[in-house]
Amino acid sequence: MNTLVYGDWSGKKVWIRIKVFLHALDSTAQVLLECDAYMIGEHGDIHFEEEHKLTRVHRGRFQELLDEHLRWSSLIARIR
Repeated sequence: MNTLVYGDWSGKKVWIRIKVFLHALDSTAQVLLECDAYMIGEHGDIHFEEEHKLTRVHRGRFQELLDEHLRWSSLIARIR
């Protein structure tokens, strides 16, 4: 389905790119972890690669990755 919406007729697969952002919160020692998701057409082609930013509705499925990262980060922090 992604190839149909974000790809072209070449048959190349569409890639998903996640950009992760860390924002330090001023008042506490906490960090806000966010991400933006993109569908990438023509991945690796320096002339034709295209990023299509997904809306918040479609980015929700990546929340699991952020949650998993936070679980691992807190586990590592407890070990140290």
